[in-house]
Amino acid sequence: LIIEPQTITVFINSPANHILENFNVKKIEQKKVLLEFPAFEKHFPGFSLRAEHGTINRAEVLGILGPNATGKTTFIRLLAGELTGDNGERFAVPLKLSIKPQRLTISEGGLTVMGYLQEKTGGKINQRLLETLHAGKLLERGMETLSGGELQTIFIIEALSKEHDMLLLDEPSAFLDVEQRLRVAKLLREEAEMREKPIVLIDHDVQFMDAAANRLMVFEGVAGKEGIGQPPVSLREGMNRFLRTVGVTFRRDPDTGRPRANKPDSQLDTEQRESGEYYYAT
Repeated sequence: LIIEPQTITVFINSPANHILENFNVKKIEQKKVLLEFPAFEKHFPGFSLRAEHGTINRAEVLGILGPNATGKTTFIRLLAGELTGDNGERFAVPLKLSIKPQRLTISEGGLTVMGYLQEKTGGKINQRLLETLHAGKLLERGMETLSGGELQTIFIIEALSKEHDMLLLDEPSAFLDVEQRLRVAKLLREEAEMREKPIVLIDHDVQFMDAAANRLMVFEGVAGKEGIGQPPVSLREGMNRFLRTVGVTFRRDPDTGRPRANKPDSQLDTEQRESGEYYYAT
């Protein structure tokens, strides 16, 4: 399910859904806090962002969901130290950050994928990442020949390969097909837990976020005018809040564990709306 301001797309019977089976049960664990940020405000001409106090824990993927133009990327830029809050707040500056931006641009021309990754990672190309994301076949290709999905994959590998205390990913599922999205989601969960370093993840694909995130930070507001970042909460609470705003209910198949979007006005859709349980009644 991909949520855009005026668009809802549902992948119900995707052949890639089997990839979810091995990691669709979320572990509830007490994690050590890596970063704590205060409530803050950031004003621009015509737009204001207000975010509540929150924490980012080690070994977790913190997902950020919300409509476009409500301040999600601005929040990432504040974490990265590119912006400061109205009172001069700076959050993650002492940490070593690796960032995958929303916009995919290549400033170096004429490089192969191998040359690009060597240059960007200092020669520390992670073979496990290449194999997991089926990217080894791209190494001899020129960067300028890659499709959008291939380029996205290489940018994700680059970000994960760099040394970091925290990884910030803005729209990593864009341009990827459904199967590759689920591979990336599984990889992010594994990398966060294995390295015990958090990943902060902005995306609009609910299925992808469900597969990747441990907790959610939901952004609300009026697109292009006002954004409100709610404090991080459990995946279930965050999904319920977000899906309620877009009017979609989800169930999880009790046999396979796969996500399913309910048909609007079906019996289960109606029951979940009445109970307030928009997220994965079983």
